[in-house]
Amino acid sequence: MVNISKFFFKSLFTLLTLLTFAGNSYAVTPQSGWWWNPAEGGRGFTLEVQNGSMFMAGYLYDPSGRATWYAAGPSLMTGSTFTAPLTTYLGGQTLNGSYHSTTGTMNSGTVSMTFSDPSHGTLTWPGGTVAIERFDIVSSGASAVPAAGTPETGWWWNSAEGGRGFSIEIQKGTMFLAGYMYDSAGNPIWYASGPTAMSSQYSYKGVWQQYGNGQTLTGAYKPASVVNANVGAISLTFNNSTSATLVLPNGTSIPLTRFSFGGATIPIQNFAGAYAGSYSGYDSGTFNVNVSPAGAITGSGYSNTDKLSFGVSGNVGTGGSVSMTTNGSAGSALFSGSINSSSGTVSGKWNFVASPTYGGSFTGQKQ
Repeated sequence: MVNISKFFFKSLFTLLTLLTFAGNSYAVTPQSGWWWNPAEGGRGFTLEVQNGSMFMAGYLYDPSGRATWYAAGPSLMTGSTFTAPLTTYLGGQTLNGSYHSTTGTMNSGTVSMTFSDPSHGTLTWPGGTVAIERFDIVSSGASAVPAAGTPETGWWWNSAEGGRGFSIEIQKGTMFLAGYMYDSAGNPIWYASGPTAMSSQYSYKGVWQQYGNGQTLTGAYKPASVVNANVGAISLTFNNSTSATLVLPNGTSIPLTRFSFGGATIPIQNFAGAYAGSYSGYDSGTFNVNVSPAGAITGSGYSNTDKLSFGVSGNVGTGGSVSMTTNGSAGSALFSGSINSSSGTVSGKWNFVASPTYGGSFTGQKQ
């Protein structure tokens, strides 16, 4: 890669999964996880894309100041845009209550999101048009490559208790999560926990907190406040990256698994093997990497411009999403894309970590 010391770098660049390649243009696939508008703290969004379909929820407040949530999808994206009815769910299970299904829904309008890159977008809904971006749980956390075996970011649930669920994200060993469910009157309500450092890669202990008095769906911005700093204890023990046991405040243990909504998800081990390819754009060169059955990427690359070799590391996610970083005297870059499970073709885009202006595309093939 071209020696990046030549350039004046203003900020770190976040580049994540780009799943669709067509000619010389890419449809932008947003990174799954927590999103927000930094100027409107206290309100946030969880987005996840599986096999081209998105499911999202918005966490905010009703006119009385109570925490509430809205959901949209799952719906297929069209290029870089997601559009779906915004739904309010009613009458379901409370945090500590026995299970019963939701009693109804209410259409709350339409939500549309268009993404300019995997970590920035524009949301339009009944409250107007809002710029949103990925939320760093810890500094530069959204752009960090998860360690192999890290519990997956996204929606989790107990499949026997539909209508209540949890959104989980771990960045650099620190977790932030929310539980979306209902209060005793049947109104939608959410609780959050974290950001809190995990006690181990597969264990989290914290407390549920309740927020209130913040921005409504159509109201002007106002900051939220903590209205209950300790709704109860939470304990999560992960069996692997897609299943866990959750202990509720009343001591009840329930199984959690990843919520699959985008059709059949291709196991990570199906992508294991050797891959070779090339990259072009501001620099050009080649790469040779191996993907382990757990999804870890290791290997090397070569810069035609600098006549230098560099190391490559990263991971393959469920469904074949690819995230690789380079290191060495030639500079650091992020490669993000996907592997086609049928053909073994890998494709995507790359950019220098510290200079988003300079980058290009890459392609490769399973050997």
